[in-house]
Amino acid sequence: MRAGAVTTNNMRVFFLACYLPLVLALATHSQADELISTERPSFSASPVALARSVMQIELGYQFTRASGGDATDHTLPLALFRAGVAERLELHLGWAGLSRIDANGGSSSAVNGASLGAKWQLNESDSRVPIALFGGLTLPVDSDDGEIDPLLGVFWSASVVVDWFGNVLLTESDGNRIVSNALGVSMPFGHGTGGYVEYYGRYGDRGGPENYINAGVSHALRDDLAVDASAGAGLNDRSADFYIGLGISRRF
Repeated sequence: MRAGAVTTNNMRVFFLACYLPLVLALATHSQADELISTERPSFSASPVALARSVMQIELGYQFTRASGGDATDHTLPLALFRAGVAERLELHLGWAGLSRIDANGGSSSAVNGASLGAKWQLNESDSRVPIALFGGLTLPVDSDDGEIDPLLGVFWSASVVVDWFGNVLLTESDGNRIVSNALGVSMPFGHGTGGYVEYYGRYGDRGGPENYINAGVSHALRDDLAVDASAGAGLNDRSADFYIGLGISRRF
């Protein structure tokens, strides 16, 4: 990504990017009757693909304080567009959006990269261990020297005493091979509300690992609309001190 001075034009683009997709999504009627299932707000993704012809948009906001409290950033819209294109096959288009970074008494803006990929659900949703494979590409959006990098992953869930979920992701950035993994426990509260607790780790060839613990809750306002909130904290010096997030997801 590339950072620069915050301008009025940048901020206009920022807010249009955040709110226009939400307005379009909320204005569209749902095409499915089951309760909405989202990728947000955990690091892990669901192994269950959307049904054919069903689409979903997920948006969020995140505030992060960097390690040591020297800098903070606000990121919007953390957009993910999902579309079921065949049985057990789902396409993903993601874009973290824009970040406003406050550090050393000044502010700057950054345009984050995007991603394009597909999720293939290997077995039935009611299997004891639903598993999905993910393949995609990370895409530079506003970078002179950005590269297109591969992204491979496995998503899973299992009910063994409690409801477990997790993933493993492999990618490469500027020659640095990165492995990310997550392991969490979900907790249904009833009436369309659920929570989770999750560990997330990121390990690269260069430098040490980043380790986080995070938790969140989501609530379905209706079958096709859900809101969520989450918070996390870094467990070592290389990790951000903490973050908080809010989100909304709409199926249509």
